[in-house]
Amino acid sequence: MASIPKVKELEQCLNLYQIMYQDAGVLHVLQEQCMLYSYSQWSVVQRWVDFSRKEGGLALTQSNLDLFERQDLRPQWHQSHKDRGTDWIQSYNSEDIKWGLALNLFCSQLPILTVEKNGFKNLCMKINPKLKYPSLAEIMNFLCFNVYTICKQAALARMSGCSFFSCSTDLHCNTTGDPCRVITVQYISDSWEVEDLTFGCGGMLPNLGPVELGEAFAEVLSEWRLNVSKMSAITTGNLSHMRQGFSSRSWIPCFLHSVDLCVDKLLLLDLVSAPLSRLRKVVSAFTRSTQYREALLKKQTELSLSKDQLILDQPKRWRSTYSMVNRFLEQEEVVSAVLTENGKSHLLLQEAEITVLKDVHSVLHPLFELMEALLVEKPIIMSSIPPVLWRMNSSMSVADGDSDLVKQMKQMMMSDLKKQYGSECLQTVLDCASFLDPRFKNTFVTDPQAVRTELMGQVMTLPQPPTVGTQQSMEPAPSFSSFNPSTPEPQGKRRRSDLQGLLCDIKNQKELETPTGKSLPQEDLQCEIAFYQKTQEIQPDQSPLAWWKKNCILFPILASFAKKYLCVSALSCPSELVYSSSELSTTAGGSRVTPEQLNKLVFLSRTLQKKQL
Repeated sequence: MASIPKVKELEQCLNLYQIMYQDAGVLHVLQEQCMLYSYSQWSVVQRWVDFSRKEGGLALTQSNLDLFERQDLRPQWHQSHKDRGTDWIQSYNSEDIKWGLALNLFCSQLPILTVEKNGFKNLCMKINPKLKYPSLAEIMNFLCFNVYTICKQAALARMSGCSFFSCSTDLHCNTTGDPCRVITVQYISDSWEVEDLTFGCGGMLPNLGPVELGEAFAEVLSEWRLNVSKMSAITTGNLSHMRQGFSSRSWIPCFLHSVDLCVDKLLLLDLVSAPLSRLRKVVSAFTRSTQYREALLKKQTELSLSKDQLILDQPKRWRSTYSMVNRFLEQEEVVSAVLTENGKSHLLLQEAEITVLKDVHSVLHPLFELMEALLVEKPIIMSSIPPVLWRMNSSMSVADGDSDLVKQMKQMMMSDLKKQYGSECLQTVLDCASFLDPRFKNTFVTDPQAVRTELMGQVMTLPQPPTVGTQQSMEPAPSFSSFNPSTPEPQGKRRRSDLQGLLCDIKNQKELETPTGKSLPQEDLQCEIAFYQKTQEIQPDQSPLAWWKKNCILFPILASFAKKYLCVSALSCPSELVYSSSELSTTAGGSRVTPEQLNKLVFLSRTLQKKQL
């Protein structure tokens, strides 16, 4: 058996081990896949880490190393490794180093072309001068494929136990210019925690219609062994072809996208768009001129105002437009003074234009605060939308002192939102989610009878909840045919009269012959709903899933419905954020990465970062 390294030498190995293998779960899974990892030798460092964890986290001391040496029965390194002296960095197996470098690329979302850069080659040479650094083809065709296979198997194992799941999807063009789709699955685990899984960034055929889009979505779910009947709902943007393609699958519009569309219509009004266009010219003058910015800073210092620069909005981003208007109204005095002193009086806004900007600010301010607060919560489930809609409806109500423009904007806003969320099916989903959220079950449900009808209609399709607190006797029930009054009873029991014993046997026989002795699921659900409605609502800052984790035993049927409706995402942001991460894995010159390879890279980066193994 090869000798165990000294303490200091093993500390150096452990430091390098932590740099190479940032995700210990991945390494553990790789080691278990013998058919993919059989060519790689076990290292002393890997065996020490496993031994230390098994013993509860042993400190790195010489006595513990001696104990490790006596109990270590795994194959040791070859004798050739002894001849390398104390240079333990060079003692690493070449395949181990390649696996570590590949995992670092996938997890850190480094561009794949990094392996062809001189810095990456020099890093490989520093780790082991005899190492043949991995090529781009080796990483993409071998290492990426194997790690993807292992991570996919682990993801399928985690998803196999979920009773319900929801999806969010979006369509886009990837960095290679090909159309692609992103599907994110969200579900509630057995520990009552919301978990999500991204199915990469798969390519799609161009110009797909609504029917073809729905079929392509079903194929992806089939590939990942997900039953469509277990899908609670799907959240997408408000594009017409996505709405039509997923109309039969409990389609949910993205709440942020719906609000953005409503506000964009307000900003396109003639009375609003003209002052905003003039304001952009003013802000652009300060953005492009260093002289104006310095003069603005000087005036802010003289008037003891906040030293903030003006903000130029971005197209189709109404929150940036609100920030531009808000910053200008704060700095209106100093902006006007700087423009007048520098001979740019033609850029000054008229009094009527400033009044319009103030009206726009008064309408968008409550919406901006709501959206900022909504984006803080992660994940954003459907039960959070009814309270936000109620607040929006309250803030958009017409007041006596509102101007004609403010009244018009408020009425347009609420009219468009009612069109987005006014359908009967969508309102039923919102009511069910609110009812199953212990924070809002008695506050934001608009039609309790519709919720009760919906749950009653689905109770037979739920998985059978486990029976809690019941014990069946192993003794056979007495029957009328076996009744004999003269049969002596066991000692220690008082003898019953003949009539009492006869009545007991008749009752037992009746219960055995009556098939409806057990209560129906509808009856159990009615009892649970009645008891659930009497419970007190929890505070809005408390977790509804934590409440269900504690009380799922009392409401087994409602707990199943809670897993179905509380996993539905109110936004399609989980899928939209994947596109930004896909750009990190490729570069402008990375057109050699195929859509299939990009799909694997995005899936690996999202999975390894969350350590979902």
